[in-house]
Amino acid sequence: CHEWEVKWAEAVCRWFDMDMVRPSNSGTEANMYAIRLARAYTSRVKVGKFEGGWHGGYDGLHKGVSYPYDKPASAGLPESVTKDIVLLPYNDLDGVRERIRGEDLACIIVEPVMGAAGFIPAEKEFLKGLRELCDEKGILLIFDEVITGFRFYKGAQNYYNVKPDLITAGKAVGGQYFPAGAICGRAEIMEKFDQIKIHNFWERSFHGGTYVGNPLTMRAGYTLIRELEDKSDLFFPYLDRLGRKIMEGLNEIFSRNNFEAYITGLGSLFAIHFTKERPINGLTAERTKNRELTRKLFEFMLNNRVVYLSPSVAHFVLSIAHTEEDVNLFLALVEEFIKEEVGK
Repeated sequence: CHEWEVKWAEAVCRWFDMDMVRPSNSGTEANMYAIRLARAYTSRVKVGKFEGGWHGGYDGLHKGVSYPYDKPASAGLPESVTKDIVLLPYNDLDGVRERIRGEDLACIIVEPVMGAAGFIPAEKEFLKGLRELCDEKGILLIFDEVITGFRFYKGAQNYYNVKPDLITAGKAVGGQYFPAGAICGRAEIMEKFDQIKIHNFWERSFHGGTYVGNPLTMRAGYTLIRELEDKSDLFFPYLDRLGRKIMEGLNEIFSRNNFEAYITGLGSLFAIHFTKERPINGLTAERTKNRELTRKLFEFMLNNRVVYLSPSVAHFVLSIAHTEEDVNLFLALVEEFIKEEVGK
């Protein structure tokens, strides 16, 4: 351990209000280690994850990512790897209770705002209920904050005022431009990583890696967190204001043109859904989606020098580099696109 790893760890724990943290090389790797840690701590095997949730390319979470959810999420994934993943319905606490009945889960991992499904925020009561359910069943609750961790002041766990047992973070925790991730949580859980306290390797959860905790990444991550702490009163209200403006503007455009579409999002994250029902989870975001129209919007924006990811999911992330003028231009382009479609 070196000076910058210590400073980084103190900054991350301060940001997320957690006891301990370990670095990793990516968000995928962070989730991989978090799942193994949860299994080691609880002595259970099964993992609950949500339909449409993306937690990186780790085999142990690569199920139910893309619609239809009953199909393998990738070629090369044997059932022996994915059979212990229990798929859950997002924003449906009763549905979660039903699906975990009879299952002995080590953990439930959840994105406070679902990314790949199109920036669908969790309802506050859903996350609160999930916390209570996990406490009732002795299940560890993991927040995947790879997207949300630094989009909200002190993360989405602070925004929702719901405390998970573990939090995972991705590249932003290393300054954004270097391979990085983090697993942080309560001391009694994180100590399962500790080779000093737990001498027998078969009794502890492995953690390591050639470039894990390297000085360049740790210093970049520390510097970013200090910037966000020092300028939080400037950055986050500005991003939230831009987000509100763009989401309100989009809703007005669709209403004014009597066009069926829905806007989801929170803070500086937003998405456009061409669906026949309001998206509240992965299933409702996909089963009535107009995929052709979604792709046409992507092509229209690309032809007008607006680039976003991806052609199949119209979801967007604002930054402090964006301006009111950028928002106005985006809204004008969306309205132009909608009027062209209405006129056909």
